[in-house]
Formats: sequence, structure tokens, C-alpha cells
Amino acid sequence: MINKSERGYTFTVKYPLQKYGTKITVDITDGNGGSASETYTMDYYINYNITVEDKDVQQTQITGTTKSDTTYDRYGIIKEETIFTVAAKIGDKTYDGTVSGHNFTVTYPKQDFGTKVTILVTDRCGGRTSEKTFEIANCPPQLKVDKVSYNSTYITGKTEPNLEIQVAASNKKYQGQADSKGNFKIKIPAQKINTKITVECTSDTGYFNSKDITVVGPSCGVVINDEILKNTSKITGSVTGGIKGDYLVIKIGSKSYKKVLKTAKKQTFKITVKNPVPGQKVTVTLYNKFKQKRYSSNSKVYLALKPTIGMTKKQVLQTTWGSSDYVSKFNVGGVSYEQWGYEIKNKFTYLWFEKGILKSINSYSYKN
Repeated sequence: MINKSERGYTFTVKYPLQKYGTKITVDITDGNGGSASETYTMDYYINYNITVEDKDVQQTQITGTTKSDTTYDRYGIIKEETIFTVAAKIGDKTYDGTVSGHNFTVTYPKQDFGTKVTILVTDRCGGRTSEKTFEIANCPPQLKVDKVSYNSTYITGKTEPNLEIQVAASNKKYQGQADSKGNFKIKIPAQKINTKITVECTSDTGYFNSKDITVVGPSCGVVINDEILKNTSKITGSVTGGIKGDYLVIKIGSKSYKKVLKTAKKQTFKITVKNPVPGQKVTVTLYNKFKQKRYSSNSKVYLALKPTIGMTKKQVLQTTWGSSDYVSKFNVGGVSYEQWGYEIKNKFTYLWFEKGILKSINSYSYKN
């Protein structure tokens, strides 16, 4: 095709892509028998920039993109994108890939973790090859680790068949192997609550996965059946979520009483106590065998469950009723009176004191 411009005539000749070093002769003949001829050599080549994400260098496949740093020869003869091929070289073997636009994919036999893969991008026109080397990324095997309690002596879970298992706990390591179904059971010493345990599985081709778990204690609680009173000699109650070897400490004032749970099935207890004093602080604490606190609650020793006629104000305060919701004070004829009001279980109860001594108790029910 010939076009006329202000500078003369321009022409365009299309032909198939040519290789580096090909000689191209241009012959021009006019209508008057004049002619001209000149030969050019295809002396250009193209460099390709290869981009591959680490995660895309997989054990059987690599994917990425490649773009040329130019798409024209220096003479401006070729004005279309150069065609290229892609291959992967692993060791002394080469595997051809497929290209779609700027994207490429190369598949190869399953490789070990860390194997080096060299991508070769060859300009089909110029014959020049650009290359870049990558390493096979880790393809983590599946790994599930079961919950671990402080009384557990095995780490159990599931992964892929026959993988090597390593457990790290308290600066020590323990080895094992998954069975043909991927189940594993690694024996370890019991660990303290909040201990971090790392479980790692590794395939024979070097691929690995790891999980961090934290040792937990089952939810638990302690219930004392009755309030501790001045005349209490035995404390009974029950433990929920306790484990054999846990122990209960009940502290009343400066005295401590201990009870060890000898079985996880029967978790009731009975503790003999001596001379509790009203107002003394009571602390109930459940420990595990590592002396770690699992549960704790506070109470106190009471004089009685409820006020009775003849008690002083101080004695009333030492009952389970404790402080009143409100207090009214009177003075009649030089005699002091007080009314204490309590709201307990849909009842208003009033205590009348004369000169500091409880004289009467009156209760009135109401409906919400």
C-alpha cells in the first residue's frame, strides 16, 4: 500500500514475522522504468519482563505474566506485538507452557517444596530468551488439631495420610506420624493452662503446615450448699467441671481447709471447720494439679440466716440480710427509734429498733 504525504510517498508491506538476522530487500519501481533497491537486516530482539507471585509457584504448576519492554523493531517495520513462547526448566528437564495474551501457565510433574523453577520466555521473532528463577512455594497440607485440656496427655487431630507430626510444648519436642487415614495421636506430658503448643505436619516432599493451640481448662464452678454460720461445723457442696487431681481450698479468716478431688465422677465434698467467727471473710478456690487457680468466690461467715427479736443492730448486720435498703430515725421523748426497710422476694419487711435493740419485725407482700 502506497500513500502520498507532504514529504513524498510512504509505503507499507506486510509479511509474516521474521526471525532475528533475516535479510529483507525492498525493491521500488516507478512507471517510467526507474527502480531502487535496499536490503535491511532484522537485527532487533525483545526483552521480556516476567512476573510471578510466590503463591503461584506451585508443586505441579506455575502461572504468571510477561510483557516485552518494546514491541517494535528499530526500523519501524514490524508494528504488532511480538509472539513468544514460555517453558519451565527444572533441573535438566524442560516443560512447555501455554500462553494467553500476556498470561502463561506451565505444568510439570509434582515437585518438592523449594525446588527451583526457571521460566524461559523466548521471542519467536528475535530468538532471544529472557529468564527468571523461582522456588516452589509451600502448599500446606490440611491440619486439624483437637482441643487440649490441662489434663490431656495426648495431642490428637487429623491431617493427610502418613505425614510426619511434630509437637512442641514447654521447650520440648515430641514426634509421631499420621496413620493411613491421616489421624494422629502424639503422647505428651500434661501441660499447664495457657501453655502454647505448636503442632506441625510435614510431607515427604517438604510441604508443611502448623497450628498453634493453647491449653485450656474446662469451665468449672463450686457450690456450697448452705451459708456458713457461727455454729457451722461442716461445709458441704459440689464442684462442676473438676478433674481428678484438682483440689479445693476454703479459707475462713486465717484458717485454711483443703479437699482433693480423687475422681472426676464424684465431685461432692464435705469439710470439717472449727469455730468460724461472724464477719470473717470466706474464700473458696479450686486449683488444678499445677496450682493454677481455676475458680474463686468470696463470701463471709454470718451470725444467723435472718434477724430475730432482741438482736442488736450490729448483730442484724451480721445476718444474711446485711444492710437495709433504707433507714429512718426518730426520737420520741428522748428515746431513739430506728426503722430499717428491706425489699426481699416481693415483700417489704420493716425492722423496728428501740435504743439499738430489735423490737419488732413486720412484713407486707406485694405483686409486681
